[in-house]
Amino acid sequence: MFFRGRKILPLRQRHKRLLKSILFITVIVVGAFLAYYLPGKHPNPSFRLAIYDIKDVSLHHFVVTPGDEVTLSYRHSSDGTPVVQIFQVGDDGYLYLLEEQYSWHGAGLEHGSGYDFSFEGDTVRITGYKDERRLERLFLRVARTVPQELEVNGEVVQLSDLAPGGTRLFLQVEED
Repeated sequence: MFFRGRKILPLRQRHKRLLKSILFITVIVVGAFLAYYLPGKHPNPSFRLAIYDIKDVSLHHFVVTPGDEVTLSYRHSSDGTPVVQIFQVGDDGYLYLLEEQYSWHGAGLEHGSGYDFSFEGDTVRITGYKDERRLERLFLRVARTVPQELEVNGEVVQLSDLAPGGTRLFLQVEED
């Protein structure tokens, strides 16, 4: 049998072809869905770095991807030394402390800990934390007397613009 120059296949063969096509399309769709939506499986996962007050009220967020750096800058409350902490967003959705910088040792700042110290001008740089400083949440308190800046991908936020001094906050990386 022919239909407009084509041979009409028997019903059984047409059903086989239709089932194969449906199965092929289903495999492609399911594979694409799993590749995109399974956590940690997407080749370029998108996260956000969210800032919450301690009562879980969202105050601000930044869109981030693994490898992005997050910089927290502030002046040490008792010693007055400027402090810079540099974190990196990990593939696993954690923050990793990469480096700390300050002008002199103050209370609570690293010294003689066995990490890598270098001195550049009047700045002490501490690196070598590796996975020891892997943070699911970074807890902070908004200072009443000194500015605290959080910088992510060129966007700078003053913590005191988000909440009054004394407010407890936490930063957390979340899937976007």
